[in-house]
Amino acid sequence: MSEPSTDRLFISADIEGLAHVVTPAQTLTDGVEWAQARNWMSDDTASVAGAALNAGMAEVIVADSHLRGENIVPERLPANTLLLRSWPRPLGMMQGVDRPGVRGAVLLGYHTASHHSDGVLNHTLHGGMIARLWINEEPASETLLSVLLANYFGVPVILAVGDDAYCRYVDASYHGIETCCTKESLGRFSALALPPEQVRGLLSDSVAVCVGRLRDEARQPAALQQTAIDPTAALTVRIEVKHSITAELMAYLPTVTRIDGLTAQWRSADIVEVSRMLQFLTHYQPVP
Repeated sequence: MSEPSTDRLFISADIEGLAHVVTPAQTLTDGVEWAQARNWMSDDTASVAGAALNAGMAEVIVADSHLRGENIVPERLPANTLLLRSWPRPLGMMQGVDRPGVRGAVLLGYHTASHHSDGVLNHTLHGGMIARLWINEEPASETLLSVLLANYFGVPVILAVGDDAYCRYVDASYHGIETCCTKESLGRFSALALPPEQVRGLLSDSVAVCVGRLRDEARQPAALQQTAIDPTAALTVRIEVKHSITAELMAYLPTVTRIDGLTAQWRSADIVEVSRMLQFLTHYQPVP
């Protein structure tokens, strides 16, 4: 596939932060309303991609970043949209942000982390495995990992989309990221939301503003840092898992130190190495 020199927008698309997704069953392929949830995910992604193209982007790259990475219906996306599917992949939810011409990134359908006390369906990477994650002693979320990976490649995250608790977290924790609220969190498994068509209108308007602002800015390839953490520097990662056997097996790796029954720690050269390690931990399955 040729690599155009024209401007691209990257979208990392998750499902829990979408307006009408409120229960675990909606996020699983055999669950109630999963078929409908993937339609919402497809249509919301199409709205963001279409708005970016209308605002002047020549192409959009979408990373389907929920569950098996096979949620978005390709036929629902507009022309000039590339869709990245399935796992594993070295950059995880941000695979594709490193492609030539990517000017900005959108985090769509994101959610708060496992350590947050509020927010719909909050978790970090793998809800059944990871209890908490830290990078350089800072509590880490999927958003932190995504922002650091984007910034590593000199790409700014321009918009983050999720519930009100998630938007408050982004507003308080990152520099230069606009937020778009899809729903009001009433608890871990309940929320109040506008009809899908209205939500997609909000998404389109937000993307148009953010992409317009991005295209108006001077093109500067300088290093970018939207958090206090330098993504290009060595990083200490600490992980608390939910089952002791996970920490036990992790400690078999020569670079990992087991701190206690459920906690392990290692040092990585940069955020890309962190991502590769986390991909290994959350996706490896022995092949019979």
